Amino acid sequence: MPGISESSIKVDRTVTGLQTNRRIWIEATSDSTSRDEQARQVEQLFQLGWSVNDVDANKGVSVRLHTSPQVIVGDLLDSSWTDREFRSSPASFRALVVVPRSSLESKLGKWPGDVPDLES
Repeated sequence: MPGISESSIKVDRTVTGLQTNRRIWIEATSDSTSRDEQARQVEQLFQLGWSVNDVDANKGVSVRLHTSPQVIVGDLLDSSWTDREFRSSPASFRALVVVPRSSLESKLGKWPGDVPDLES
């Protein structure tokens, strides 16, 4: 993905009673200082997480994007990303935004979503 120097993806699995919950966690480092470019990267990372077809992420997708200086990543997404969860403090939370499954389905369609074009 252009402008991303490091990235990782993992699945967080928790069990509550008989229910297994899964969330896709994506962490990346942006080389860009452009707010528009960072916003595009965050959207592509959510699309990428939603396209993982071997893990039904019933708890949604979390994206942690490291920037320099660190921006509030949740502010990069426009208001059409409903129910996004993020904080501006403490500073360690600025890089993180979480979107639940229902919002991902509203924005990106049914799971698994299409694999995004990561070349542009």
